[in-house]
Amino acid sequence: MKRLVIALVLMCQSTMAFDSFWKDKTSVKTISDNMMTTQGVDMAEFQEMFSRTTSELRKEYIQEAVDLLKAGATGSEALGMILAFDDRVYDRRQVAKIGMAKTIASYFRSGLETIYDNFENEGGKRLIEISGSAYAKYSAHLLWGVRPGAGVYAILKLTNNETGISRSYASRAKVQNLDVLGKSLALLVFNSLHKTRFPLKTNIGGKNLIVDGIKTFRTSTYVQFRHMLKTIDENCRSFGKRMATVNEMRHLFARGFYQGGLTRGPYHWGIKQHGYKYGIVDGEYPMGRTTALENSPYSRTIKYICVKENQSYYGF
Repeated sequence: MKRLVIALVLMCQSTMAFDSFWKDKTSVKTISDNMMTTQGVDMAEFQEMFSRTTSELRKEYIQEAVDLLKAGATGSEALGMILAFDDRVYDRRQVAKIGMAKTIASYFRSGLETIYDNFENEGGKRLIEISGSAYAKYSAHLLWGVRPGAGVYAILKLTNNETGISRSYASRAKVQNLDVLGKSLALLVFNSLHKTRFPLKTNIGGKNLIVDGIKTFRTSTYVQFRHMLKTIDENCRSFGKRMATVNEMRHLFARGFYQGGLTRGPYHWGIKQHGYKYGIVDGEYPMGRTTALENSPYSRTIKYICVKENQSYYGF
């Protein structure tokens, strides 16, 4: 899991639109500890049976019977032995699956605790609790199954008991990494509640800003930064908005993706300073680089945001 980078002191206030599933980002959400479980399709068995033709399977069964007959078994004995072997394998596979659902569910709970322990240590607020109450706001259903190569997949479905609206989160892992699978599901749930939502309304440097979302500019060939940034600038202006400044990007990165900001990540972010000077912000240039872009490396991908200044936060 990527480290949660959360600023302990926010430089300014932000408000965000929210969805109909979580409702708000202030009250605690209780998820029922009574998680219903269902076993889904056995993908390993499915692949074994359907990766070969009927003719190939028939030849395999005939060969098994021939080998048993050569060993001295009669026809009926050979058939009985083959069926007994198949039943034995099936039974052992069912035994191996015992407790799988409970194990995944337990790793989900422990993963959520670990995530929130780290989040709270960095100044965040816990908003999800696992509750044994019959009045929990969200019910949980876990669908799981086997994948080829001793793999396991899981799909966690959460349902808002008041509205009936549901969300699903899926993950997969090798059976020896069930802890990773459970924590992955927990991180997906955590992210769906705490992530920055767009359009983002915020105040930076005394300016009320509206950010409509994170955009990605890609080219099919290598193009210098300055040419890409000019196109990005034109894209923002075509919607009555502008590119963000380096100061605005620094403030958003300081908050982090779980406190109404952004995660810089391993990307180049486009900026524009003083209305005319293009630049980039990345891990190498966290304070921004606005000079000699004609000599900068070529790139095919730049992240950027378009912002609009608004005195009242209304009227996009």
